[in-house]
Amino acid sequence: MAKDFGVPIYTLDLRNHGSSPHADSMTYTDMAEDVQRFFEDRSLTDCALIGHSLGGKVAMAMALSPERPSDMLSHLVSVDMSPAEGPISKEFMQYAHAMRDIEKAGVKQRSEADEILQKTEPSLPVRQR
Repeated sequence: MAKDFGVPIYTLDLRNHGSSPHADSMTYTDMAEDVQRFFEDRSLTDCALIGHSLGGKVAMAMALSPERPSDMLSHLVSVDMSPAEGPISKEFMQYAHAMRDIEKAGVKQRSEADEILQKTEPSLPVRQR
């Protein structure tokens, strides 16, 4: 894709996702600041920022941040996520309870967290999504 468009393309793991480091705080503002720092560290300007799901909300938070340099973004694409609030599903509440159980257990490794989360979500691809 980078060859087709002739521009560099970066894919980022948000904090506490994929291979990124663990952090106790995980607000939209925290994650938006992480992404902005990534851009700043590489002196990136005039960029298209694309975020999916949670990444879409983080992208919107970064785009709306008064701390963001005005020349950093030229386009924003939020995929499969709207800025509106909606009802919380039963499944979401089950995941929230599982995450609370993980926090209470004081896990030190992702494998320990995954073992707890497996009780709520047996599908590995869903747990790692």
